Amino acid sequence: MLEKAKREGKKEGITVTGDLDEGTFTGSVMLGKVEGTYKVSGTNLKVEVTKKPFLIGEGMLQKVISEFFEE
Repeated sequence: MLEKAKREGKKEGITVTGDLDEGTFTGSVMLGKVEGTYKVSGTNLKVEVTKKPFLIGEGMLQKVISEFFEE
């Protein structure tokens, strides 16, 4: 799961670092810089966006980052 997240993130210009329990992501997208954290608890994934371009919705970014971790 983590290797897939790193691979998928890299395709989008986002670096995922950490382990299977928690970590961070950072990168540049078309409209600016993106940063945040992720935490896995059992089968639940929590994505928190701490920095994003103004014109991109937080919910959309959370969804995209979450998809990196889907099996």
